Amino acid sequence: MERQSDETTKEKARRSKEILPNLFLKKCKVRKVDFSGPEEFFDKTLLDYTAKTWEQWLGPLVPELPPFELVIDNLEQKFFDLFKYTK
Repeated sequence: MERQSDETTKEKARRSKEILPNLFLKKCKVRKVDFSGPEEFFDKTLLDYTAKTWEQWLGPLVPELPPFELVIDNLEQKFFDLFKYTK
C-alpha cells in the first residue's frame, strides 16, 4: 500500500511541474503582466532587503527559522526547475 501511495505522490509532483508553470503564465497573460522567467522573483534589491530583515520579521514567527541563504537557494533552484520547460 505504501508503494502505491508513493507512486501516486510522485505522479502528482510530476503533473504539478507540468501544470503550474502554464497556469501561472496564463494568469500573467490575463492580468497583462510581463513575465520573462523565474529570475524576476529574485531581484537583488529585494533580496538584499529581505536578507537584512529576515531575523527581525520572521524570527518571532518561526521558532527554528532556517538561514536566509539556505531558503533562497532552495527556492531559487525549485523555481528554475519548475519553469525550465516553459520557454
